[in-house]
Amino acid sequence: MLIHSSAGFEKDALQGQHADVVFLGIGTLGTQPKEFQETYWKEVVARVGARRVIPIHWDNFFLPLDQPLQAGPRPFDNIENSMQFLLDKGKQEKVDIRLAPVWVVIDPFFGLIKPAEMSNLK
Repeated sequence: MLIHSSAGFEKDALQGQHADVVFLGIGTLGTQPKEFQETYWKEVVARVGARRVIPIHWDNFFLPLDQPLQAGPRPFDNIENSMQFLLDKGKQEKVDIRLAPVWVVIDPFFGLIKPAEMSNLK
């Protein structure tokens, strides 16, 4: 598992690392050019071979956490753009994209097939 809290990256920083699940920071990703978004995905998600991405760091930090989460305000972010990018990339590359519920314990690996079991699929 990898927790990548910022929508930034350093080229090749994750070379040789593996994570089935990435908690991916997407704050301000929706305002970035498509080229940046593609490189971010490649350097963080694809680089580690993730099979599931759970977006984090997308909510409005100025609202109290006892309220329902809301996306960060424009013009600072564009959550619709971020999520559409993630859903499209997930579909293209067969990576499961899921939002985590608030204040609920989750198993981020639930439902993922273990790599050793993948050869048994027909």
